[in-house]
Amino acid sequence: MLQSCKFWRLPLLLLFATTFGYAQQIPVQFFAIPVRAPTSTPRTVFYVTDRRPSKDPKSYSSDRSENGTLSYGKCVVTIPRAHILGSLEIPPLPFLEDGAKHVILADLESQTDKTFYRLVSETVSNSDRRDAFIFIHGYNTTFQDAARRTAQIAYDLKFEGAAIFYTWPSQGKLLDYLVDKNNAEWTVPHLVAFLKEFHGKAGARKVSIIAHSMGARILTSALKEISSDRSTSVRFSQIILAAPDIDRDIFLQLAGAINHTADRITLYASSKDEALKISGFVQGYPRAGGSGEGLTLTSGVDTVDATAVRTDLFTLSHSYFSGRTVLADIFSLIKYDSPPGARFGLVPNVRNFVIYWEFHP
Repeated sequence: MLQSCKFWRLPLLLLFATTFGYAQQIPVQFFAIPVRAPTSTPRTVFYVTDRRPSKDPKSYSSDRSENGTLSYGKCVVTIPRAHILGSLEIPPLPFLEDGAKHVILADLESQTDKTFYRLVSETVSNSDRRDAFIFIHGYNTTFQDAARRTAQIAYDLKFEGAAIFYTWPSQGKLLDYLVDKNNAEWTVPHLVAFLKEFHGKAGARKVSIIAHSMGARILTSALKEISSDRSTSVRFSQIILAAPDIDRDIFLQLAGAINHTADRITLYASSKDEALKISGFVQGYPRAGGSGEGLTLTSGVDTVDATAVRTDLFTLSHSYFSGRTVLADIFSLIKYDSPPGARFGLVPNVRNFVIYWEFHP
């Protein structure tokens, strides 16, 4: 009865209880203010960028930094409690952001490189496997997009180590493909410098890299430069090329030079990827992330045909790598270093005497 009282009756109730000696009989729980369960979970991700700083304190611009200078820092991204594995819940319009429904970039803190590496090293040291992963985004991606995607991947993978995203000055606009292509070439030496630096300062036993779309073009070019530098012994655990938007023939030329830069290189391809079909049509040659008769097969690279995976038509079936099925496969790759034959849902196939793998979800 007492607990059903309206708040405006509370003073009268207390007066009555005190006057007639009943105050000590009122349950303590009656006075407790109900606390709502949190609607989201924070996830910290680190960033490195050669974008120019923005007037917005929670972002960076789409312009190139002066002289390719790298900036460092960390972001706090909130993941809604109602998050669906493999989804990136974003609002239809920025002013409709709701922490209970959407993945949100909540905070950003720029740092010196010294502070950045200290915090990354601490995060790595506090993880069981002392590992890290680096995400390199593709075309049409803003700084905020990259932060949210990295946090979603880390959250869904239950990744305990340091999650870092390298973000280059993509314009974040659908019609600025050629500008992004130029900036992708411009950023390569900066990524090379960062990867060498990270290898020596992060304190991680294992570093995996996930590169999506045009980001795979940047990464493979960077790995070629690293592999040709005889003064360095940089080597990574897993290199994951998701829907790589790179000329297939150029990739085949690069493959021999980069296959010793990692313990394993995995390439995910799909014939449903409409974005890569458009890219191939515009540029005149098929992309390495395409499938069908043009499936990319080469020694030293595990090719996985993800055509059977359910895709999102809203993204032209280009972001399937972050969905439930492929993420589960990436989980086995990063956490257990599992070869394709030991991973769930992959079936071997052979073409031109080369083994590749297909999803049968």
